[in-house]
Amino acid sequence: MEMTGETMDELLELAGKDIRDYDAAKLLLHYCVLAANNEATPVKRRKTIDDMERRLLMLEKLEKEDVSKLKERVKALVLSRTLVNL
Repeated sequence: MEMTGETMDELLELAGKDIRDYDAAKLLLHYCVLAANNEATPVKRRKTIDDMERRLLMLEKLEKEDVSKLKERVKALVLSRTLVNL
């Protein structure tokens, strides 16, 4: 197994399993996949957090743009009403 450097036979022997036992080999493979997934999780989690932070910044920027546009509309309405009332 590449993660630990030991061969499958060595790992099965360390676990006290028969190296010719197909079910033991499947179980070893299962645990290797779980270990590999645990190793990859922090990177995936960091990517998800980065994506969420990027999305939040984008939404904040859009919100600022929307607020600026809204302020411009309000100013235009106020000016138009002011001019009408003169």
